[in-house]
Amino acid sequence: MALIDEGLDLCEEGRFVEALAPLGAACASGDPDAAPLAGGFLGNVLEELKRNDEAAAAYRRAMATGHPEAAPRAAFNLGVLLERLHTTTPDWRGMATAYEVAIASGHREWAPMAMVNRAALLTRVGWRHDAVDGYRAAIATGHPEQAPIAATNLGILLGEMGLVDEAVDAFRQAVASGHPDQGPRAMFNLAAMLEGEGRLAAAAGAYQEAMGTGHSDVAPVAEIALELLGRRAGPDAQPEPRHLRRLRGEVRALLPDGGQGAG
Repeated sequence: MALIDEGLDLCEEGRFVEALAPLGAACASGDPDAAPLAGGFLGNVLEELKRNDEAAAAYRRAMATGHPEAAPRAAFNLGVLLERLHTTTPDWRGMATAYEVAIASGHREWAPMAMVNRAALLTRVGWRHDAVDGYRAAIATGHPEQAPIAATNLGILLGEMGLVDEAVDAFRQAVASGHPDQGPRAMFNLAAMLEGEGRLAAAAGAYQEAMGTGHSDVAPVAEIALELLGRRAGPDAQPEPRHLRRLRGEVRALLPDGGQGAG
């Protein structure tokens, strides 16, 4: 593992080109642990150097080893790399396959992360029911980070599908997790969905809850959204001016969902 440590130390110093030699030597060592692990780290370094085809090849080699730590990590990073590269002509199958390898590993960290990213990918290609199943599988892992992210994203997706009661349950599950980031974001998205459904009193209560979290991003946005809602919900409510409708859209756009980057 000394070669890996040397390579990672060089990376910490930003000396990525120099890190290639020790990591490459560790890959070639044939050591059953060091070689697969070094292969994944080599992929990371090649990505930093914008040598993306070589990075993908390194990830695939590490993935093919079946190493219990290196393979799922490499598979996840390969999926993220392919998503980043193929924006105009996406390799959907390659991305999904990489994430599925990480999921199949059952790894305590990489599998839940891959579940969330795969479900986000399926959402983008329009396979919504498969995405719902994917998010629910991620929630079922109970992972302290990924399960709340999955619950928030599931709520958004179910709301877009018109399954409002199920969406409410998903958002509430994210809130109940106590996650310091996803809980407030889920509450804001719940409020926005309820407002869109015309359930203005319930939406106001949810916006107030989102404000009460004190979250640095969510609370100020929720306060604006609640003020805008008040212009619609009062006894003297007037049709919402166009500039307020535009502001409402901008407010909601501050809180996007999505997958996660490489690790």
